[in-house]
Amino acid sequence: MKILYFCDPIGTFTGDTADQEVKYCKKWLKDFIFENKKFQFKSTFDSTAPINEQYDILIFDFGGLGIGCSCLVASLSREILKLVEDRPNTLFVAWTSFTNEYLKDACEKELGDFPNLVCRDTNPESLIKAIKSWINLEK
Repeated sequence: MKILYFCDPIGTFTGDTADQEVKYCKKWLKDFIFENKKFQFKSTFDSTAPINEQYDILIFDFGGLGIGCSCLVASLSREILKLVEDRPNTLFVAWTSFTNEYLKDACEKELGDFPNLVCRDTNPESLIKAIKSWINLEK
């Protein structure tokens, strides 16, 4: 299982650095999703990586870019939506509700209900169940 974590280098709402958030995401996956099963985890700040790389799950967080970078956020949102549509066998996880709202705002007319797009949002149990179900690890 290959996971790509794409985030902006600006940091997070909680005050953590981007590197701390990357470590948190990897630990969260290990603790709540994969437990003792192996998985490959790669993180990147490169906005072309989600387009060019192969992965089974893309976790993305670009909510911090919103202040002063609305065109970049809109562009990233449209690209994520295109990937969601073009890669129906890949799971896409909006890591923050902030990022999910940017995605909704930028793609309001195009954003439908995609089974391969989920948001971490405020209910971690729901996300854990959705990811495990997607990759057939549901107990």
